[in-house]
Amino acid sequence: MRLLLTPFPQQQFNATHDRKVREPSLGVTCLDCHVNGHTNAAFHLNPDTRPTAARLRIETVSLRGMFNQQIHGSKRSLRSVEDFTEFEQRTAYFDGDHVTAAKKGVNVLDRGSQVAAMAQMQNMIDFPPAPKLMPNGDLDPAKATEQELRGQEVFRGKGQCATCHSGPFFIDHQMHDLKADRFYEPRNINGRYTQPTGPIKTFTLRGIKDSPPYMHDGRLPTLADTVEFFNLVLQLDLTADEKEALVAYMLVI
Repeated sequence: MRLLLTPFPQQQFNATHDRKVREPSLGVTCLDCHVNGHTNAAFHLNPDTRPTAARLRIETVSLRGMFNQQIHGSKRSLRSVEDFTEFEQRTAYFDGDHVTAAKKGVNVLDRGSQVAAMAQMQNMIDFPPAPKLMPNGDLDPAKATEQELRGQEVFRGKGQCATCHSGPFFIDHQMHDLKADRFYEPRNINGRYTQPTGPIKTFTLRGIKDSPPYMHDGRLPTLADTVEFFNLVLQLDLTADEKEALVAYMLVI
């Protein structure tokens, strides 16, 4: 916890003359962005894609439920919290530029003690309470409404959501490509792609109501928008009642 709250120099936040902020600072901490182990909802360019022109806009991801995830990093598929912690320090903080990092005061973390300790702390952060869910991830019929139960049926059936968001933690530990570029051409503005292409990790849906806007790039303001997006992309032909039930279900998981 101490290390997660310790300010480290970062590419934009430091004491050098070429920093991006007005005043010099000691840097930033992990929990400045992952507030209370969750997220501050800020957007940045993902650190795990190269070349730089192909980097994508991505929202700061919640640390909730890290203990159950087998893929870390949106595109690179890092396989442990330790790998992600070390990779984040070297890329999100300094963009892989070793010379600039040395000038600005990079603090290389020790893998055997510091990185391991930070990872173990992150692995203790749990999901928010979900009183209507049973331990196996099913809704408790005694607590759930009829609409929520109907939403569960759609989620696991016609909506195809459980194809990727499965089990009690609503995640399959895989990467998928929706091939959304079937519907639009990714635009390149000033060397930046505005829409992602290719496979990206499945993110957990536990506690999803706490993390608007939706999709990794924040293109969808509400859960209703998200349901409509997948309805169109996957050609599900959901009815208005099924869409509303699906939203009601996701608000309680």
